[in-house]
Amino acid sequence: MLSQYLDLFVVDDDDFIVTQLGAFLKEKGSVVGAGTGKGALEKLSNMSPDVIFVDIGLPDMSGFELIRHIKSMAHLSNTPIIMITANSGVENHITTLELGADEFLTKPIDSTLTIELVNKVRRIGERIHAGEGTARYENTFAISLMENLVTPTFVINADGFVVIWNRACEKLTGLRAIDVIGTNNHWRGFYDTQRVCLVDMLLPKMHRAQESSAELYNDFMKSEDRHSLHAENWCVMPLKGEKKYLAIDAGPIYDANGKLIAAVETLSDLTELKETQSKFEKLSTIDALTGLGNRGFFDVQLDALWFSTRRHKQAISLLMIDVDYFKNFNDYYGHPRGDECLKVVAEVISLSLTRSLDMSFRYGGEEFCVLLPDTDTDGAENIAKRIIERLDSRQMEHQNRPKLKQTVSISIGISSYRPTAELDSKALVLSADKALYEAKSQGRDCYVIAGSVS
Repeated sequence: MLSQYLDLFVVDDDDFIVTQLGAFLKEKGSVVGAGTGKGALEKLSNMSPDVIFVDIGLPDMSGFELIRHIKSMAHLSNTPIIMITANSGVENHITTLELGADEFLTKPIDSTLTIELVNKVRRIGERIHAGEGTARYENTFAISLMENLVTPTFVINADGFVVIWNRACEKLTGLRAIDVIGTNNHWRGFYDTQRVCLVDMLLPKMHRAQESSAELYNDFMKSEDRHSLHAENWCVMPLKGEKKYLAIDAGPIYDANGKLIAAVETLSDLTELKETQSKFEKLSTIDALTGLGNRGFFDVQLDALWFSTRRHKQAISLLMIDVDYFKNFNDYYGHPRGDECLKVVAEVISLSLTRSLDMSFRYGGEEFCVLLPDTDTDGAENIAKRIIERLDSRQMEHQNRPKLKQTVSISIGISSYRPTAELDSKALVLSADKALYEAKSQGRDCYVIAGSVS
């Protein structure tokens, strides 16, 4: 049976209205007031009043927007709402009822209207405590369950407005539920500028957005049931300043008649897993001793650059580098000193490259190579000179070599091509390797450009 004593909540920035309603209804219940929409939502997050009165004109948001917020809160979704308005126009009343308000009351509130108001409150209260209890309980339980999931989850209605933004989603994004529920600003949790989120693509008006999904997400796919969507993407969370790799799933929610009423998006933070995976991938492409790219990575990058330079009609150059008399060095100084020698050569090569596009690799053993995109023979020759001069300035001792020079030196083979459809990348490697062989035949400690010696 309905309690005769009601907890009433009034949202109005006019203290006189709050006081007036309290006086009119003192025999029916207690009145708690709030002067702003945000203030009301903060109080209501921990309250369950029997009836809520909302003024249509609040200083920080419209009464319509506040009603949308209130109706999206699980524990208040079925609480009766009476809209207070100074406008008796039919249009406002229709909008009020469409948003879920139960009744409306026109200002100024006089004694006659007070009696009407009391009757409305009683009628609304009786309806709340009627036979809707089980369905309301099940609905409230489902919403409460979603709000308390450890998985970041949010729900938008068929119009694209957020109705649920759970605690895990608040923690992930730094965006409070109170600031996003009732709005279509859920994108603010993930992006600096407005753009489509995965869940938006499930709405009929956004179906075309799936055509550009590949531009929005690194990894996008429709699920097997053709209704749900999955994507993975790096996001720099704008409110927290953290870079996260998110796995995102979005699915539709239909009513008993098959009509789309909402869409839900869940997010899994895979950042740690992705970073670990990236570390392993990096390890598989890096030479452990020198820190340069390894042979496998060279092969991949060469093919990619060959295709790119052919498409842009650019030149590409390759330096093949070999440490002179390295076996003699190892035999004389031992393998630990040999490893140190290779590290020094790798460092000298890296420091001699001034562009981020230029890449150095350990090709194998004491052999290194340098890929120089958009670089002709003259540019490659300048870099070869620089490498030889820098290594020579290190004056790394090497007494076990048949020449008068007693320091470590290198030989370099240079090859430059403008790729064509008739050639593949192997031609560049074979040409540079042949030039390296010629440099060694000419006495080492020099570079050779295919067909000439320097």
